[in-house]
Amino acid sequence: SPELYKKHFAYWQSWQSELISVLGENHKKDMRCAEEVVGQLKDMQGILVPEKAEAMKPHIEKMTKVKDMIFNEEMSVANREYIRSTLEREDRLINKEFSYTKVKDFLRKSFDDEPKDAG
Repeated sequence: SPELYKKHFAYWQSWQSELISVLGENHKKDMRCAEEVVGQLKDMQGILVPEKAEAMKPHIEKMTKVKDMIFNEEMSVANREYIRSTLEREDRLINKEFSYTKVKDFLRKSFDDEPKDAG
């Protein structure tokens, strides 16, 4: 439903921007934000028709890689730069490609026909 998508999109935006702004200050907080970011993206993906859900996949993969780096405390200076630039780039791309106005015609009508594996 549109409301559900908008809700997950708003949550994603807020967790993503929080992660960008607090990155490296508190490991527990970084982990929580990263987990929420990936979770919200997967929830958004689940609401999209298969072709659009497929387009979300690379973004989820990039953010999962970032999440894993954070969880494994791979936070060297170089990694932190990589993570920050990835977060900022993904933030721009997802805001551009997956805003509600961009995907409103690609929301699944019903949830009876669950895709085999959208994740």
